[in-house]
Amino acid sequence: MDDTFDIDFGTAKQDRAGILARGMAEKIRDHIQAMGWTRKRQARWEKAFELLINQHGEEVVVTRVNKYIQLKIERPKVQSGDDFRNNWDWIGEEIERAVLLDGKQAELSQEERDVLEMTQELTWLVNTEKQLRGVVCRSVQNLKSFKSKLATSTDPKVKDAYRELVVYLDVAGYLTDFFKSVHRKYGRWAEWSGDLVPHTWTPTHDLASSYLKGILIRWAGEDDGSWNRVLEEVK
Repeated sequence: MDDTFDIDFGTAKQDRAGILARGMAEKIRDHIQAMGWTRKRQARWEKAFELLINQHGEEVVVTRVNKYIQLKIERPKVQSGDDFRNNWDWIGEEIERAVLLDGKQAELSQEERDVLEMTQELTWLVNTEKQLRGVVCRSVQNLKSFKSKLATSTDPKVKDAYRELVVYLDVAGYLTDFFKSVHRKYGRWAEWSGDLVPHTWTPTHDLASSYLKGILIRWAGEDDGSWNRVLEEVK
């Protein structure tokens, strides 16, 4: 776990979640350079982090707080524990965006190189081009994880769906076609911001979902719920 709070749990009577919450609150206090930090304000931050730990688990929360601090996330503006908790998803999206734009990715795999080379041939907006490498790499990782989860499923319906879908899921070929579809739909749209991060491949992206669900419907001759079972398996 990405635990950088140097917390000694020792024999403290306070529960682990409470101790972690206190450490994160103190870390946040230093990060946002809060003025007028009171014990009451500290307690509110701790309560917010405890609620998040109970909802998402300590590893997820600690990692997100660390990334929020390390990457110097500026949006949304956070001044209280409630701000952090209420904007949990937004903060996660901004962290993802910052990671993809960081430019410190590891050396590309052959599949990543193949997809990137093909998608770079398309005409993108300038800010989209800056995101392309990170988005392609994350998309390759997401698709490979998706295929792995389906391949190891014990659900007979999901196993049948995987055998049908895998024929269409050559990583380089399929993702190249996916990004070409993204480009056709958004790339020439005058009002598009050029933000490619929301179009990182996931099975729930509208273009991916409609395509893969369509394959299963044609295979079964009807919508027999296979795609929903697939999504349940990989969520």
